[in-house]
Parts: sequence; structure tokens; C-alpha cells
Amino acid sequence: MTRTRWSKLEDDLICRLRRGGADFDAIARQMPGRTAGAIRVRVQRLIANGRLASTRATWSDAEDELLCQLRSANDSLEAIAERLPHRTRGALAVRIGYLIRQGRIEARWAPTHERRPWTAREESILVHLRARDATLDEIVARLPGRTRAAVARRVAALVEDGVIPARAHAPLSHRAWSPEEDELVAGMQRAGKTPEHIAQALGRTVPSVKSRIAQRLRRRPADGRRPPDEGR
Repeated sequence: MTRTRWSKLEDDLICRLRRGGADFDAIARQMPGRTAGAIRVRVQRLIANGRLASTRATWSDAEDELLCQLRSANDSLEAIAERLPHRTRGALAVRIGYLIRQGRIEARWAPTHERRPWTAREESILVHLRARDATLDEIVARLPGRTRAAVARRVAALVEDGVIPARAHAPLSHRAWSPEEDELVAGMQRAGKTPEHIAQALGRTVPSVKSRIAQRLRRRPADGRRPPDEGR
């Protein structure tokens, strides 16, 4: 699939709308041909280039307490996001992971058979988009109700089953790492997955995954825990 280069006018529009508080879906509605997932990745690049300020705000004690209560009540990520509308689902997932490591939330690792089964239509869409070299974000945008992590897991499973081929390279391996990807890397490491398996799931190169794992390890304090700001 041919990807159109981002123009200066598009970048200027994204910056203006983002500074005005628009979310990715709202920006996508004003930019025909660009998905919310593609805009999310572009915003990360604009932040990395200094065009936009990071919107990550320090988590308050009240937010952490509410997050712990909702998670303990078995609320879904979507339901929690409704109670914390200024936080993205990706940010919530990362913070939940941080609170799990702090012992404030109990980890819930649902067996594969307990997850919502994939329909034939969903898999058909995934396989079709993957064949067109779509990015993980573009696939997620076409599968409402599926998280980025769920799509990544399904891609990896279909690669293992030989339904779709493994990518020899990742077209966007140079893109900035998102908090959601970092959390998925951490989760797959805990599950004993190899860098090769993680790379297939994320659409990244194996050297890129290994480099990111090494970077994360170097950032950890001596006690092995991640600093609080990594959970933002």
C-alpha cells in the first residue's frame, strides 16, 4: 500500500487542532484519507520533533485511587476511560501496568480461551489489510472494539499458524515507540515471548525490538522497578 507523504499544511493543521484540544478521531474527520491511527503516529513524530508539546500529565493520587477502585470492580478499559475522559485508553493501560507492578492492583492475565473470540469477518479484514502492508494502527482503526494489544496478539498467532507471512522488515520501524507498544513489549516479555515473536506482533524489526528492550532495562533503577514517570 502506497503511503502519502505528510505535507506541511497537514502538519500545521494537526498542530493547530491538537493545541485546541482535538482528539485523534476529531482530527481524522477533518483530514479525509488519514485514519485516527495514522494521526496518532504523526502526533508522536511531531512531539519528537519539537512541533508539539507532550500532553502527558502527572497522575494525581485521586486518579490512581479511582483507577484502582474501577479495576478492582472488574470495569473494562472502555468503562474506565469514560470515568477518566482526559486520559487515552493507551495511557490508562500503561498506568494500570504501573500500578500492578506497585502491588496496588491485582494482575488479571485472562487465558486465551476467555478472550472474546475473533469473528471470520474480523480476521478477513485483518488478513486483507496486512496483505496491503497496513500498519498496526491502521488495522486497529478498522476493527472497533479491538485493542492494539489484541490485534498485535492476533497478528502474531496468524503468523505462527502460517495464515499470513511474517514481515521481513517493518516499513515504519523508525517511528517513535508509543506507551502502548512499551507496555505490550513488557507484557510479552513476562509471557516469555522472544524478540522475534514481539517484532512480528508489533510490525517492527527484530533489531529495533532488541534495542528498545535494552533501552528500557537501562532506564530502570537498581531495584528493577520502573520510575513513576514511565507510567504516565
